[in-house]
Amino acid sequence: METNEKIEIIQSFIQVQEGSISPEKFQELNELIVADPFVAQFYIDFMVIQYGIYEVGAPAVLPMDSSAEDAQSARLLAEMIQYEEELKAWHEEEKTRLAPVCNMSVDNKDYQRKRPSATKLWQFAGAIAAIVAFAFLLNMLADFAQFTSSPPVVARLTDQVGVRWAEDSSMYTGAPLRPGQMILEEGLAFLTFEDGAEVIIQGPCQFNLETANKMQLAYGKLFARVSTQATGFTVKTPCSTIIDIGTEFGVESQRNGSSALYMHKGKAVFIPGKKEDAQLSQLVAAGQAVKVDRSDLTIHQINMDKNKFIDLETFDIMSFADKGSEYHQWLLYCIKLRQDPSLVAYYDFGINAEQSKQIKNLSERTFGHLNGEFISGLAPGAKPEWEKGRWPETTALRFNRSHEDYVEIQHDPALNLADQTTIVCWLWLDNEFSGGHILSKRIKGQITGQSNGRLQGFQFAYFGKSPPQRDIGGKAVDSFQYIGEDIALTKPFERILGQWQHIAVTCDKSALRFYINGQIVDELPGQTVMTLSGSDLRIGRESFDDQNSKAIKTDFTSFDGMIDEIAIFNRALSETEVFEMYKASKP
Repeated sequence: METNEKIEIIQSFIQVQEGSISPEKFQELNELIVADPFVAQFYIDFMVIQYGIYEVGAPAVLPMDSSAEDAQSARLLAEMIQYEEELKAWHEEEKTRLAPVCNMSVDNKDYQRKRPSATKLWQFAGAIAAIVAFAFLLNMLADFAQFTSSPPVVARLTDQVGVRWAEDSSMYTGAPLRPGQMILEEGLAFLTFEDGAEVIIQGPCQFNLETANKMQLAYGKLFARVSTQATGFTVKTPCSTIIDIGTEFGVESQRNGSSALYMHKGKAVFIPGKKEDAQLSQLVAAGQAVKVDRSDLTIHQINMDKNKFIDLETFDIMSFADKGSEYHQWLLYCIKLRQDPSLVAYYDFGINAEQSKQIKNLSERTFGHLNGEFISGLAPGAKPEWEKGRWPETTALRFNRSHEDYVEIQHDPALNLADQTTIVCWLWLDNEFSGGHILSKRIKGQITGQSNGRLQGFQFAYFGKSPPQRDIGGKAVDSFQYIGEDIALTKPFERILGQWQHIAVTCDKSALRFYINGQIVDELPGQTVMTLSGSDLRIGRESFDDQNSKAIKTDFTSFDGMIDEIAIFNRALSETEVFEMYKASKP
């Protein structure tokens, strides 16, 4: 690596620490850290050194050398003497171009050992860093007496939900927090540190606030979001130290002495044991999780569990829900719903910011798959349209039967439902002719879809008033249709126009049950579902495309009206669960 490249990397490190790095430069540095192991290790060492000197009364931590404080101080002084003359000349020449380097603390001898080809300029940077570290340490020592006599505010209690603090004190929302130990027996506390880090504390938890950018976690869980302005935020547990690099991460510290780091975004340095053991450190990237035990300081990779912690977005939802917001109570319910392992696909019909002509599947089980694309039918370019949803903050999709528009989800084995299934959605019907096929996944070009005497795929429809020639099993108006092993139609019922209705069907080996607004409207015994269809799933239109078959060309081939929030399960929900879903999602 050329000298000018090394200097540029140093400048980037300093800009990260200061919070002045541009998003483009930050991304470039991030890619370089991933690609170059030397740069990655250099960054780890830099972060350890830079934030080690901020401990009041403590020397810089020099990760590749002795941990003895006397040896560290002696080495710093020796470097200052050794390079003083050369430093003056070099600094005069380079001070304009390289001034930001003066904020860095680097032990250049460590990097000489790792990279024997390092140039004299690299050594000079280390000398500058040593001088700055020593001066900064003296300033900190001078302020120590004032610090101990009047502890500064290091954070604030921004918000809290369902909390019970161990100490009987007025931990009110907005309260300033000073260094010291705190115990949260239950609930959630949102802390904002003075340097900008935001932390969610999950009870039960014991923690200790140290400075405006540092804390200890004795036991419990926390989630932190750290902007570039607060880079270097440090969490210490009994057997590890985590130093962030502008990230979102969760930390769990067990009473038995183990601690784990779960990286949601960005990167952080994970150091087992004491910070003097930094040569054992590891750079942990987004999507990774590591663990260390007090008895064994070896870092172990563990499975990433992003649901283990309450992040800031979820906390905000919980806070508003706790204050009585029905919309946020529904959002909170949706978070829990998406984690249901039996939820195959879930569409909340929120506008996809990345692609407005697409609906996103939010089920955690199949997230990243089963997204739906808008398809135009008879009218060129006419596709489902976004309209206001059930809540003022949400959206829904309007389908126009005359356009034959729909949403298509490509076939996936996860959609081959077994002997149990549940389909739930919200419908808006404008008039007596509204309704049609809500969703359909059946073999294309076949009417009955017979295979060994059994129907293939599944289909769910809501039929309204139809022309006289449209007669389905003698029940021509206001009925559900479900196709699994058999074609099943409900008895007619009274429809409600001009408002949202919660519709559901459940199927198991004992019965087929249909619901409106959480209440059973019909129950047909002995119905099961067959799952051999390899066709795509359609929302708002029947799966068949065979225009030569008159039997399938009906007024209800396409849906007319609005659809919102579809959920598909691979099990039959109970009557209680269906009612709870209706109550939770009803505006």
